[in-house]
Amino acid sequence: MGAFGTRYGMTANQIAYQDALQKNLRSYMVRVAIREHRGTSATRVSLKNLCDTEFLSIERLTKDLNGAIKEVLHVPEKERLKDYLEKTPSVIPKIWEAPEFQHIGLLSWRVTVKQSVILQYAIVKSEEWIESVEITSYKGEQGEWKPHVERLFK
Repeated sequence: MGAFGTRYGMTANQIAYQDALQKNLRSYMVRVAIREHRGTSATRVSLKNLCDTEFLSIERLTKDLNGAIKEVLHVPEKERLKDYLEKTPSVIPKIWEAPEFQHIGLLSWRVTVKQSVILQYAIVKSEEWIESVEITSYKGEQGEWKPHVERLFK
């Protein structure tokens, strides 16, 4: 079982690009298209309707489902689930190993980096969830994102 993670958002892209410029590095943007799935991040998910979705947004979990995931991961009682996932992403496969969560293919959560910068983290269960990956690099005086070819999966 493998996992691929990403963070996205226009503010995050701009910050990453500015940082790369200052360090004289090349900047790339990766767009990942995920296959169609049941459920949506806008829907609140509980233990009762868990079977109706394949996508869990940590911010949209009901208290009972949040508690069930924390129990599977052995998250300390007073720690927030998303904070724990951010600090210890290596535990995420344990979610997919639990029988009640084996059908879940996507997890997402928000992380506040600075007061006005929020990153959306997303992780997919396996590469089968990925339909396409597009890599572009920032080139030219006009500041255009141009396609960049790179081997992604060996």
